[in-house]
Amino acid sequence: MGNELPTRLFPHVFALNCGRGKPLGCRLLRVMPSEMICRCLLVEQDNHIVLVDSGFGQADVRARWRRLGCIGTAMSLRLCIEETAYSQIQSLGFDPNNVKHIVLTHLDFDHAGGISDFPDARVHVLAAELQAARQRKTISERLRYRTKQFAECLNWVPYDQLQPNSWFGFDSIKLEVGCDPPMRLIYLPGHTRGHCGVAIKFDDSWLLHVGDCYYSRGELCNANDSLALRTFQKFIHVDYRRARQTMRQLQMIVERHAHQVQLLCSHDPNEKIGSFDLKEQRTTE
Repeated sequence: MGNELPTRLFPHVFALNCGRGKPLGCRLLRVMPSEMICRCLLVEQDNHIVLVDSGFGQADVRARWRRLGCIGTAMSLRLCIEETAYSQIQSLGFDPNNVKHIVLTHLDFDHAGGISDFPDARVHVLAAELQAARQRKTISERLRYRTKQFAECLNWVPYDQLQPNSWFGFDSIKLEVGCDPPMRLIYLPGHTRGHCGVAIKFDDSWLLHVGDCYYSRGELCNANDSLALRTFQKFIHVDYRRARQTMRQLQMIVERHAHQVQLLCSHDPNEKIGSFDLKEQRTTE
């Protein structure tokens, strides 16, 4: 397996691919990239490190069935120790013990597996998401939330007092992870009950990690709006209608504030940082 090196996106921000797979439904419906990655961000913050999502962890690699069950088979996961956040942090010359905060877009198994590799880190998440992951009320939630990944975490920092319309029309709250660069938790509902994005500020612009709001960049510009894609979205999103509404809001961000905000999702291996012209994409894809 060829491992991808961490990629520097901005000064003090690296993209890490912390796992990959070929989900069965995506292969059959042909609605997603042929291989999906688990993109996390490493942010150098003051004198410590902040992770945005944690991908799959070392225990997921070593005890896949116990940690993930049948979902690992359905995802055709290709996991290795070298692609865990812990190992990639070491490869960059950082000390994994310096990871003081993990900010989660949500607690799905492909985002939360690395939590156990950083037992001293404070784990920031929307309170509604933490509650959903603990209660696992539906069949979908029992599949997507693998409690063994985070059962031993004692350092939760749940957020429940969002500030309305405080970030380009989205509800958000300042993350207490340091102030250089500033970071905010952005409410992006639909995929899960407490799904969020994470915004990082650089001078006069922002990078927004949107988690699983979309799986390929083509969704953002409606280049792929097939019946197969909508069927997949209805299956994977807890609230399909709210997920579509969130997508429309993100499209407005791109159309009106492309010079200020750049988006990046969790799973599209071909997505690049850069200005995104919706009209141009619609004519070229």
